[in-house]
Amino acid sequence: HPMDAIAPDEEIMLLEHAFMSTVPECYAFMPDYGEQLYDKDQSDAYDYLYLQLQFLQWQKRKKGLTGERWVLKTPHHLHYPEHLFRRFPDAVVIQTHRHPVEVIPSYGSMMAALASPFTDHLDPIAMAQHWAQKWQSGLARTRAFRDSGFDDRYFDLWFKASVSDPEKTIEGIYDFTGQTLTEAAMREMARWREMNAREDRPEHHYTLSDYEFTSAGIEQQFADYISRHVEKLSLAALLSSILDIRLERICCVIESALHPRPSKAHDMNAVRSQERVSRVVLTGIGSSRDDKLVSPSGIRPFIYPRRRP
Repeated sequence: HPMDAIAPDEEIMLLEHAFMSTVPECYAFMPDYGEQLYDKDQSDAYDYLYLQLQFLQWQKRKKGLTGERWVLKTPHHLHYPEHLFRRFPDAVVIQTHRHPVEVIPSYGSMMAALASPFTDHLDPIAMAQHWAQKWQSGLARTRAFRDSGFDDRYFDLWFKASVSDPEKTIEGIYDFTGQTLTEAAMREMARWREMNAREDRPEHHYTLSDYEFTSAGIEQQFADYISRHVEKLSLAALLSSILDIRLERICCVIESALHPRPSKAHDMNAVRSQERVSRVVLTGIGSSRDDKLVSPSGIRPFIYPRRRP
């Protein structure tokens, strides 16, 4: 993603300074290091992250800047949710979801690209497969943590919904986090989306076979995650879009009822038009059995601590 000297970025770059982050795995194939991280107590790393946020907060106040909460964002927390909530006990999490068939090959390609400048002997297939296994483990850890009594602290967001209806998505996030959404904030978000359109950036080209992935293999590897989140959220998004269409039809019918009807022929055309809309909706429901309900992928949480460190 584009980076700017004064723009926000992921706090993984702060966790990195504790020497207990996943960052080194991005630049070299070192699966043993990743396995050892799971065996280490991450408390010191999260304490150091907390300290760095306090320093940045102090620095901002010296400049006359204030804020009510920190917004954190990094996939790293999927692996260590218990440490996240121990250090930030009032946090709530926005966990975004996409289909792993789209996410995992893309992420593997990115990791191979990051590591390739630092070695002449990189195995891109091994690198991509390592990260697939790592994300499977991270998602399983978060799932188990949520089931231990923290599920109400998570807001599940279907990523495709944030693209198709960003305003509605933002409203849901603000409601969940207990914030007041202002018109000024909405205008600023709209301005930012216009300035940072994805279409303005180069495309990322890769295929599943480049890293010896198959759709069936990924779906089997992430079957629990897909069953719990992807199928449920994609179906909810589909039903929501159908409901929006039906509400639009109802509004149109109500509006026409409030105005004089020009002629009987005009009425019949309106009826036929409504019948066509009904058929389109039913066709959409039927075709969903054949079309995979997937969207471009990436599984990463947004963390919203409710109070400052």
